[in-house]
Amino acid sequence: MSTSQAETFPPFDNSFADIAVDPANMKRLSPSCQQLVSEKFDDALSTSKIIIRSALADRELAPIVMNHKCNGCVLTPAGLNLDMAHTVAKYIYHHHNGEDAELPGIKIYDTEIHKPLIVKDIEKVGDLWIEMETTIEHPAQSTSTDIMNATIKCVFHSITPQGVRLQECGYCYIKFEPYQAWLDEWEHYTPFILDRIANLHRRACTENNMDVQLVQRAAAYKLFESFVQYNSKYQNMSEVVFNTKNNEATSIIDLPHLDPNTDFTGPYYLDASCHISGFVANAVEPDKDKNAFVSHGVAAMKLSPKFQPDRVAKLSNATTPTTPAISRAPSFSAEPANVAFRGIRNYVQMRQDPSEKSVIKGDVFVLQDGEIVGVWEGVRFKKIPRRVLNVFLPPPKRKVSFSQNAKK
Repeated sequence: MSTSQAETFPPFDNSFADIAVDPANMKRLSPSCQQLVSEKFDDALSTSKIIIRSALADRELAPIVMNHKCNGCVLTPAGLNLDMAHTVAKYIYHHHNGEDAELPGIKIYDTEIHKPLIVKDIEKVGDLWIEMETTIEHPAQSTSTDIMNATIKCVFHSITPQGVRLQECGYCYIKFEPYQAWLDEWEHYTPFILDRIANLHRRACTENNMDVQLVQRAAAYKLFESFVQYNSKYQNMSEVVFNTKNNEATSIIDLPHLDPNTDFTGPYYLDASCHISGFVANAVEPDKDKNAFVSHGVAAMKLSPKFQPDRVAKLSNATTPTTPAISRAPSFSAEPANVAFRGIRNYVQMRQDPSEKSVIKGDVFVLQDGEIVGVWEGVRFKKIPRRVLNVFLPPPKRKVSFSQNAKK
């Protein structure tokens, strides 16, 4: 670990994480959905409700939070909320269709996380819990009990360890859709997206005017850290090519520090597939000391089952000589533009929102093995002055290094 990383992140050894978060009478769905506190299903679905609670100090969940900082503050990433929503969606679908039923496409939309949980004191992280209340609704006058016609709403709250609600953190909605219809639609966009990626690559390799730049992992996250500070497990863009004039970018995603066998990977995968949008917003901002772009919601997240980051992560961590690591796959600088790339990469172009000049938005296309396998629609970032940001997200007064706090 580099010196800069050591100065950025507090020590984390799980020593405070020995708290009871999984009572015998509560079902644990995942590290993000630890306690299924209550569930109520009815035939019409109209009054169905599920309440799930999770402790940030859980051994598997805590690294997701502790490895993520904005403006110097440790806080919950939106990927955690989205992973919770995705997990409960799978649970609801299997409840209605059986455990062996093939999952449809899970669209999570109108997502807004306006009050993430902030870890102000690492020693008191055991006091921080998040609750998700999920309700299921049908269209008016609908008599169908098919879960495919239902709308699921998830509302997130910060709560005390005793379950007392403190404040609403955000919300999102979920619909089940046939994912093959997504793939059929995206297939029409694929030639255009691949052409834009090839054009960025060509310009980065042939032009010398700095309008289009190619940067490796370390330089990319150095540009990113003007607002977001990521530990190595979040640093999953191995190379980025970006156009500083039109906010267009593409990146290779290699997941070198994630092990699906030991890590809780869901939120990392979600973040990796999309955070090029935040990179573009903040990396090309000319006055980083005065302004920052903060997440302002997502219109829709649609990741098909063909998005398989586990496969890439396993290859990235392979140590046998017969299995080449994805992290050593051809880079943009070595890859001819007309050669199909084997692995995960993405593409985005962020544009100013005509209805709100301080907001930029764009669609992030996620490709695996040359095919579009997911799209983040309408990812929005809002430009705010740092003096305002420092009020509701005040940076720590001093940095603490690993060496200062590491246990003997």
